[in-house]
Amino acid sequence: MRGAALLVPLLGLAACAVEPGPDRTVSSADPPSPTVAQPAGPTPDCPIAGSSGWQAWVNAMPGPGRPKLIVVGKVQVPDEGYRVVLEAGPTREIHPPVQEAILRGTVPAVGAGTSLVEHAVRLEMPALDSYGAVVVRCGARVLATIDEVIRAQ
Repeated sequence: MRGAALLVPLLGLAACAVEPGPDRTVSSADPPSPTVAQPAGPTPDCPIAGSSGWQAWVNAMPGPGRPKLIVVGKVQVPDEGYRVVLEAGPTREIHPPVQEAILRGTVPAVGAGTSLVEHAVRLEMPALDSYGAVVVRCGARVLATIDEVIRAQ
């Protein structure tokens, strides 16, 4: 009977679990899905229409040079005139650290076209020993949270 009394409060806590939302990812035993739901279409601070295929890993293969963090993904923009680049953002100094990658886009001088164009983006930067996650941002939007950053040796 005592075990049942302890179970009731624990069941109440389970009901308080936070549901995933547009700015959150949920970790589980299953492989994480790195892409976070995002608003459709370009916004004033982020000119991309969508993104997919986000991955991050540390290349620590033997050879000259220091290990590198590599982040890749694909972004869709409304016209061929748009230019996008993925840059290193701040590192959140927690344990393990969380690295931010910032996607910056340049809007063409002429109006946007009607067909989506896909660009592959890539970031390479000196790596830390480990990462808790990589967060890809564009303006105020979180495009992806990559929870598993493997180290290739």
